[in-house]
Amino acid sequence: MDEETKKALIESGTEIIKEAYEDAFKPPAKEIGKALGTIGKGVNVALAPVRGVVWGWEQIEEYIKTKVTEKLEKKGIKEEDIITPDPDIAVPTIEAMRYSKLKNECANLLATSMTKSEAYNVHPSFVEILKQLTPDEVKVLNQLPVDRSPHPFIYLKRVMPDKKGEVRLGAYFGELVKKSLVEFPGKMETYMNNLERLGIIEFGVSSYITEPSRYDECLVDPIVKGVLARSSEGYVFDYDKTFFRYSALGRDFVSAILDGK
Repeated sequence: MDEETKKALIESGTEIIKEAYEDAFKPPAKEIGKALGTIGKGVNVALAPVRGVVWGWEQIEEYIKTKVTEKLEKKGIKEEDIITPDPDIAVPTIEAMRYSKLKNECANLLATSMTKSEAYNVHPSFVEILKQLTPDEVKVLNQLPVDRSPHPFIYLKRVMPDKKGEVRLGAYFGELVKKSLVEFPGKMETYMNNLERLGIIEFGVSSYITEPSRYDECLVDPIVKGVLARSSEGYVFDYDKTFFRYSALGRDFVSAILDGK
């Protein structure tokens, strides 16, 4: 066997071994296709409702014309008092309408930014704040009057024996949960933390409302009473009084996005 023939056989053999080695670690193409087909169907089913939520420009344009006109008419705004909105507010607000569940609040924000006497109260950050709210959080905001009045809430806590330390168990916000009719009441503390994070509300820091009766609505709740009545291995269950209220930014924000505020 000449050298050229040997070389050709070695090279072809190397390629065969290489292919066999790679194939050993690859699932058959049919199996991959089958798996992708199954997963792909699941993905399509899961995303189908989302496709219906994402709007095109024609839908947005029609919604804006109808809703914004309706809101300006309700406010009694005259044609000469309608201005071109700031692009830093209008463009991202319109873009958010493509997918947001809070289209009504987006329309309110746009209408406010087009009103000569109110536009100065609309901060560009309002669009991003609105995009980070859930419908439940908007329900909570709808329950609060737009002022600086403090609203009571308590932190339940477990105090260790001999008062050597304490652990907070969670916050309770009284009648606010019931009145707001949120879909997920168990997430109320998360909602309030998010509203504080966004600068819409502020919590009292080591302070509370001096009128004791303001906390009655928290303390009469069966869950709170049940926690405070507990005892376990020397632990005492107690609470801290505090409050929350709208920030200056928050008051401008809710006035811009909520109906009737």
